[in-house]
Amino acid sequence: MLNPEVGQVLLNASQTVYAEAPFLLVMAGTLGLQQHLNTMPATSWSRAEKLGIGRLNDKAAAAALERPLAADTPPIACSTGALKEAVAASQGYPYFCTAMG
Repeated sequence: MLNPEVGQVLLNASQTVYAEAPFLLVMAGTLGLQQHLNTMPATSWSRAEKLGIGRLNDKAAAAALERPLAADTPPIACSTGALKEAVAASQGYPYFCTAMG
């Protein structure tokens, strides 16, 4: 929940930096992030190129959930059913996979 005033300062600062050199601003959030950023009082956002990376597919979400547990000492194994439920609950969002892991 980025405060609009803070977002305006951030977006304006990114515009200033971009004027000096190529610049990539990376933001992560849920599906409502882009719509929320559209409410920011900074015109640079509407002109910016937006590159979405999307959510993880089921295989990648399962790996994100399973690998850290398997690397623990001692390794922690997930049942197939529990892993399927966690993948479904994460909806492919990397943040949710991390939080559930």
